[in-house]
Amino acid sequence: MSIREERFDDAKDAMGFLESYIHDYEGFQFRGHQDSIYRLQSTWFRRYSRLSHDMPFFLKQNLDLFKTCIMKMGAAPQGCSTNMDWLEFARHHGLPSPLIDFTASPYIALFFAFSEVPNANPAQTKPDYVSVNCLNVFALAWGVLLNQYEEQQGQFERMEEEFSGFLNPSNDIFEGGFTKGIHFIKSPGVHNLRMQKQIGAFVYDGREYSEEIPDFEAFLDSINEDNLPDSQPEPLRGPALTKVEIHSKCRTEVLTRLELMGINGLALFGDEFGAAIDVYNTDHYHPKSMYVRNR
Repeated sequence: MSIREERFDDAKDAMGFLESYIHDYEGFQFRGHQDSIYRLQSTWFRRYSRLSHDMPFFLKQNLDLFKTCIMKMGAAPQGCSTNMDWLEFARHHGLPSPLIDFTASPYIALFFAFSEVPNANPAQTKPDYVSVNCLNVFALAWGVLLNQYEEQQGQFERMEEEFSGFLNPSNDIFEGGFTKGIHFIKSPGVHNLRMQKQIGAFVYDGREYSEEIPDFEAFLDSINEDNLPDSQPEPLRGPALTKVEIHSKCRTEVLTRLELMGINGLALFGDEFGAAIDVYNTDHYHPKSMYVRNR
């Protein structure tokens, strides 16, 4: 099975573990969850999983309606021309999409995991642990390709070439229309300043799931690590997903450390929404960056 779980009650230990991933190896992307029980699923899957049999059709239909409304407003973003551009733009304005956001920085993922976690009030239901999901993109690529070639009965000699293509997709990966597959989009579009600030990337999850493999996280769990190529260094031949669970009591220390790295809501969003997150988080730590003279 290809999901590893690590649990920490100490902020330093957790951050040290995450740092080992970025300083020693490439090939990982990170996503923070405010509760460790949350699964890796797209907003499209959570809302429209019943439509998975014809997802490309319904996705295009929703996106065309969104584009029409944006055009009527005269608010089409500059540099937004391809299907992927529009899907990304719509995703970050609330339209359900098969895109799952990741970041190349475990520190940014930590910020999203610990921001807006409920106060530690015994009368309230609160998560005991948040999580940072460490996605092994190399293992994901091999898992997707192995699955495709098993269905196509062979052609394994082409896998290495397609492996590179999976990790480095074309700018208009959906030029011929949306698909029912899984794709990795390694960088945000030119119009998406928010994701640029967040060193963002996406996984497009258009796969049609079943009772045996019900969602994207279950697909990652189904990847057999023994089938990964020996040429990859550790831990890239390891689990497709490592779930790092960190106790919510670490919130004050984590947010304090992240602010000293220049990571806060205003830095990651650059707008009023980010400022509101920072104000909310002052309930839990004392920031140094939110004060100016002669205000």
